[in-house]
Amino acid sequence: MRRDAKARRRSNPGPADAFHGETSVVKRCVHFSAAAVAGAFAVAGAAAGQPLAFPTAEGFGRFAKGGRGGDVYIVSNLNDSGPGSLRECAEASGPRTCVFSVSGEIVTLSRINVLNPFVTIAGQTAPGDGIALTNRGGPNLSQPLYISADDAIVRHIRVRPGPSAQTSNNVDALLIGDAKNVIVDHVSLSWGTDETLNVFGNGGVTSALAAPNTRNVTIQWSMIYESLRKSTHSNKNHSRSTLIGDGVQEVSFHHNLIAHSTRRNPNIGVTGQGDFVNNVLYNANEYFGEAYNQNGTSHINWVGNIAILGPDTPKKSDRYSINLFGNEPLATFHLYVRDNVDINRAGGAQDERLVVDPKDWFYVKAAPQGSGVLSLDAASISGPQQAYRDVLSFAGATRPVRDAADARIANEVRGCAGGIIDHPSERGGWPTLQSLPAPADADRDGMADLWETALGLDPSDAADRNGDLDGDGWTNLEEYLNELAGDHLGSDVGRGVGPAADPTCGAAIGPPVDVGVNIFRVDPPAVRPGESVTITFNGNGATCKKPWNPDLSPYLLKGTSVVTLNATTKFEFFCTRSNLTDQRSAIAFATPDRTVPKPQVVLTADKSAYAPGETVTLSWTTGSPSARVAGECAASGAWSGFKSVIGAESFVVQQSGDYVLSCSGPGGTGTASVNVTVGSGPPPPPPPPPPPPPPPPGAIAIGATVATLSNAAVHEPLGGARLGVQPGGAVGVVIAGPGKSGGATWWRVDFASGVDGWVRQGSLAAQ
Repeated sequence: MRRDAKARRRSNPGPADAFHGETSVVKRCVHFSAAAVAGAFAVAGAAAGQPLAFPTAEGFGRFAKGGRGGDVYIVSNLNDSGPGSLRECAEASGPRTCVFSVSGEIVTLSRINVLNPFVTIAGQTAPGDGIALTNRGGPNLSQPLYISADDAIVRHIRVRPGPSAQTSNNVDALLIGDAKNVIVDHVSLSWGTDETLNVFGNGGVTSALAAPNTRNVTIQWSMIYESLRKSTHSNKNHSRSTLIGDGVQEVSFHHNLIAHSTRRNPNIGVTGQGDFVNNVLYNANEYFGEAYNQNGTSHINWVGNIAILGPDTPKKSDRYSINLFGNEPLATFHLYVRDNVDINRAGGAQDERLVVDPKDWFYVKAAPQGSGVLSLDAASISGPQQAYRDVLSFAGATRPVRDAADARIANEVRGCAGGIIDHPSERGGWPTLQSLPAPADADRDGMADLWETALGLDPSDAADRNGDLDGDGWTNLEEYLNELAGDHLGSDVGRGVGPAADPTCGAAIGPPVDVGVNIFRVDPPAVRPGESVTITFNGNGATCKKPWNPDLSPYLLKGTSVVTLNATTKFEFFCTRSNLTDQRSAIAFATPDRTVPKPQVVLTADKSAYAPGETVTLSWTTGSPSARVAGECAASGAWSGFKSVIGAESFVVQQSGDYVLSCSGPGGTGTASVNVTVGSGPPPPPPPPPPPPPPPPGAIAIGATVATLSNAAVHEPLGGARLGVQPGGAVGVVIAGPGKSGGATWWRVDFASGVDGWVRQGSLAAQ
């Protein structure tokens, strides 16, 4: 009888712990008894008939399939590319699992692009000290690893780029985008010069071109730290930790450590549900958690987190653990807070809202937001002080071993020490990761021969890796990988020991910085083109920025301004003091009849009738390319959930009926529906394997001739409105760039015909 993984605890480790405790993988296999092998299959992973990604997978990404049932690539060297490299596996197509027969540092010469679905990167298999990806000493001006593929599993690796050889705004450690069903588990991320972790969606803005959104993502039991401050980013002083934005949907961020970064600890811009549970936030210089709604209404659950002052944190009472920035007048926030600790709330029976600035308390709700339930079971959620012990003990790449950098960070948090840095050399640099001989694997199926023999498998039959000896939905190879990751021992929740944290780190806390927007409005809300609106503003700060009229003095903190409106316009007002900013936005509509428009929702399906088990694709928009009139969309009928205000979604159709989408904005609510019929015939045959992808973009630089790989959206200016679309194969010359917006790299292209402007790098190839 199998039991759920979360019900098992590590208080009584058995023989399998001896297997994982050895420093040599060969020695591990010697200690791994047949009884321990049998125990590996005692953990259930199925939920509603669908196996989890691995036994301890939780949150929205928990059902990622990874490379299940596919090929095995053995990473046998530390080369950037070529046979036996990680890139060979990561950039291949078809279901695949990357296992390692070597430990050490892989210096990436360019970004490793995971563009094809169904991949598992199993860092826990590395013999010795484990695997790290870096840019150290190389020409890479981007992140070492980019995941833009559905159903991806990444476990127990380290990604530490460090300063780039030239100025670049694109050096994250890990970038995830244009993907769904992704889980990142026990990963250590540090020393990015832009963000260190970046998860981005489709932007969630109205456009003529619907695009799929990034959704169902879990980041769990990971460390994100020491985003570099004065490094090779063009801003010269950056240090940004974690960006989960651009309207990404259904994100679980739990049991992670964020430490030693100025801002974005994390930055949250979800349009679906974002669950932030049992995280430890330490030594933020300006803000701990930041939430923005520029891509649509955010539904945030902030539960069981702890925010701790550090050496770089001003000792002011305004260092709340979660801060809201309303920079989208069409949207709002729905925030649920429970059982959090920071300098203003020690816990217990104190008001839950104390971790939020009082001016934002009207956003706080009484129950979980989004679906109404959290994406983690109650048994997986502890109090914040226990989460502090658990995360410091078990987060990061701990298999095969926790390295010196991660151990140092955990100790700094415990001791209220460390700080924001400019270069890894300030903290000893990149750890040396020693390799050891890999266990014998005669059939190169990714499973050690001794393990197979103990289980009754055939060490000379590579095909048995994709069998399922106990019928629980995980292949034999997955069982082996799960054992190496320690999943047979169950959840780490509640296992951490040590003293409780003092969120003040012993410091006296002074009064808050006097900064804020008191009043910001535009009257009337709608006029005819050519008529005027009056902007009223009132703020506290050293300066207040008024982008609608740069000639107004930044020292003018309150007043009125009359503006002639030729088109619908969004206005923003920023007040700043001591590196803290408050902002507010408002929108004024220019319409022929002086009315505020409501969303014009268009919802389409790729077909009207489907066989059982077939995939349906629904696409929707909420206005013309120049109109922004929707702040939130919600589905009902035969599908459900909050959606981005533009998008496309593919899923296995379950039932006939009306699929309804309602989108709201200041002008009201627009609704559209499409009827789908599910027939009674046999399910369709499985789709053929996808064709090989186009090669990743080549060397793109100013002056290079490029062509679009497929239909490509063109924006002007960078991060601004979408002007139009260039068809696949359109040729042009790069005249500016690179730029960074929405977590992606962009180039300004002068096309031979059609609209010119900024195009995402992933849509271009050098000629």
